[in-house]
Amino acid sequence: MSTEDKVESTTSNDKDGLRIVLDPEASRAFSEMSASLKAVGGYVKFYPSQLVSHIITDFFGTYFERDKETLVSKFFDAKAYIASEVQRAQSADEAVNILKGLSDSIDKIKGKGRVFRRSKERPVGSVRGRKKAKITYENDKV
Repeated sequence: MSTEDKVESTTSNDKDGLRIVLDPEASRAFSEMSASLKAVGGYVKFYPSQLVSHIITDFFGTYFERDKETLVSKFFDAKAYIASEVQRAQSADEAVNILKGLSDSIDKIKGKGRVFRRSKERPVGSVRGRKKAKITYENDKV
Protein backbone atom coordinates (compact mmCIF):
# COMPACT_ATOMS: atom_id res chain seq x y z
CA MET A 1 0.00 0.00 0.00
CA SER A 2 1.49 3.33 -1.05
CA THR A 3 1.45 6.48 1.07
CA GLU A 4 -1.25 7.90 -1.21
CA ASP A 5 -3.40 4.82 -0.59
CA LYS A 6 -2.90 5.20 3.16
CA VAL A 7 -3.98 8.85 3.04
CA GLU A 8 -7.05 8.06 0.96
CA SER A 9 -8.03 5.17 3.22
CA THR A 10 -7.87 7.42 6.28
CA THR A 11 -9.99 10.20 4.85
CA SER A 12 -13.12 10.68 6.92
CA ASN A 13 -16.64 10.89 5.48
CA ASP A 14 -16.36 14.67 5.59
CA LYS A 15 -14.62 15.67 2.35
CA ASP A 16 -12.88 18.56 4.13
CA GLY A 17 -11.41 16.34 6.87
CA LEU A 18 -8.57 13.90 7.10
CA ARG A 19 -7.76 11.41 9.84
CA ILE A 20 -4.09 11.00 10.63
CA VAL A 21 -2.49 8.54 13.04
CA LEU A 22 0.49 9.91 14.95
CA ASP A 23 3.47 7.75 15.78
CA PRO A 24 4.35 7.44 19.50
CA GLU A 25 6.93 10.25 19.44
CA ALA A 26 4.57 12.68 17.69
CA SER A 27 1.75 11.66 20.01
CA ARG A 28 3.94 12.39 23.06
CA ALA A 29 4.96 15.77 21.61
CA PHE A 30 1.32 16.61 20.92
CA SER A 31 0.33 15.67 24.47
CA GLU A 32 3.06 17.88 25.92
CA MET A 33 2.09 20.85 23.70
CA SER A 34 -1.58 20.40 24.52
CA ALA A 35 -0.95 20.14 28.27
CA SER A 36 1.32 23.18 28.20
CA LEU A 37 -1.29 25.28 26.38
CA LYS A 38 -4.08 24.16 28.73
CA ALA A 39 -1.90 24.94 31.75
CA VAL A 40 -1.94 28.60 30.73
CA GLY A 41 -5.49 28.80 32.02
CA GLY A 42 -9.05 27.57 31.70
CA TYR A 43 -9.66 30.17 29.03
CA VAL A 44 -7.48 28.26 26.53
CA LYS A 45 -9.81 25.75 24.89
CA PHE A 46 -9.39 23.75 21.73
CA TYR A 47 -10.04 20.35 20.22
CA PRO A 48 -7.02 18.23 19.33
CA SER A 49 -7.87 18.54 15.63
CA GLN A 50 -7.89 22.34 15.92
CA LEU A 51 -4.39 22.42 17.39
CA VAL A 52 -2.97 20.00 14.82
CA SER A 53 -4.69 21.85 11.98
CA HIS A 54 -3.20 25.13 13.17
CA ILE A 55 0.28 23.60 13.48
CA ILE A 56 0.16 22.13 9.97
CA THR A 57 -1.25 25.29 8.39
CA ASP A 58 1.35 27.42 10.16
CA PHE A 59 4.17 25.05 9.15
CA PHE A 60 2.99 25.10 5.54
CA GLY A 61 2.90 28.88 5.38
CA THR A 62 6.13 29.47 7.28
CA TYR A 63 8.52 26.55 6.85
CA PHE A 64 7.39 24.13 4.13
CA GLU A 65 9.22 25.60 1.14
CA ARG A 66 12.38 26.12 3.21
CA ASP A 67 12.24 22.56 4.60
CA LYS A 68 11.00 20.82 1.45
CA GLU A 69 14.41 19.30 0.64
CA THR A 70 14.68 18.05 4.22
CA LEU A 71 11.31 16.33 3.90
CA VAL A 72 12.29 14.80 0.55
CA SER A 73 15.47 13.51 2.21
CA LYS A 74 13.55 12.06 5.16
CA PHE A 75 11.02 10.21 3.01
CA PHE A 76 13.33 9.34 0.10
CA ASP A 77 12.87 5.87 -1.44
CA ALA A 78 16.11 4.98 -3.23
CA LYS A 79 14.62 1.93 -4.95
CA ALA A 80 11.76 3.96 -6.47
CA TYR A 81 14.22 6.71 -7.45
CA ILE A 82 16.48 4.24 -9.27
CA ALA A 83 13.50 2.72 -11.09
CA SER A 84 12.25 6.14 -12.21
CA GLU A 85 15.68 7.22 -13.41
CA VAL A 86 16.20 4.01 -15.42
CA GLN A 87 12.68 4.36 -16.90
CA ARG A 88 13.56 7.73 -18.41
CA ALA A 89 16.56 6.25 -20.28
CA GLN A 90 16.05 6.04 -24.04
CA SER A 91 18.72 3.39 -24.61
CA ALA A 92 20.76 0.78 -22.76
CA ASP A 93 23.87 2.98 -22.90
CA GLU A 94 21.96 5.90 -21.43
CA ALA A 95 20.64 3.60 -18.66
CA VAL A 96 24.21 2.56 -17.82
CA ASN A 97 25.33 6.20 -17.65
CA ILE A 98 22.37 7.04 -15.42
CA LEU A 99 23.16 4.12 -13.12
CA LYS A 100 26.79 5.25 -12.83
CA GLY A 101 25.75 8.63 -11.50
CA LEU A 102 22.97 7.43 -9.19
CA SER A 103 25.14 6.91 -6.12
CA ASP A 104 26.20 10.57 -6.05
CA SER A 105 22.63 11.71 -6.75
CA ILE A 106 21.24 9.56 -3.93
CA ASP A 107 23.90 10.78 -1.49
CA LYS A 108 23.07 14.39 -2.40
CA ILE A 109 19.31 13.87 -1.87
CA LYS A 110 19.71 11.92 1.38
CA GLY A 111 22.28 14.37 2.73
CA LYS A 112 19.86 17.28 3.02
CA GLY A 113 19.31 18.25 6.62
CA ARG A 114 17.51 21.02 8.40
CA VAL A 115 19.45 24.22 8.82
CA PHE A 116 18.73 25.82 12.16
CA ARG A 117 18.59 29.59 12.19
CA ARG A 118 17.71 31.97 14.97
CA SER A 119 14.01 32.67 14.90
CA LYS A 120 13.06 36.30 14.40
CA GLU A 121 10.52 35.92 17.20
CA ARG A 122 13.06 34.54 19.69
CA PRO A 123 14.94 37.34 21.44
CA VAL A 124 18.73 37.34 21.53
CA GLY A 125 18.72 36.76 25.30
CA SER A 126 16.54 33.66 25.02
CA VAL A 127 16.90 30.67 27.32
CA ARG A 128 18.87 28.71 24.70
CA GLY A 129 21.21 31.64 24.18
CA ARG A 130 21.78 32.01 27.93
CA LYS A 131 22.41 28.27 28.36
CA LYS A 132 24.93 28.31 25.51
CA ALA A 133 26.65 31.38 26.95
CA LYS A 134 26.81 29.72 30.39
CA ILE A 135 28.37 26.56 28.96
CA THR A 136 30.91 28.61 26.98
CA TYR A 137 31.72 30.65 30.12
CA GLU A 138 32.16 27.50 32.23
CA ASN A 139 34.39 25.91 29.60
CA ASP A 140 36.52 29.06 29.43
CA LYS A 141 37.00 29.04 33.23
CA VAL A 142 38.69 25.62 33.17
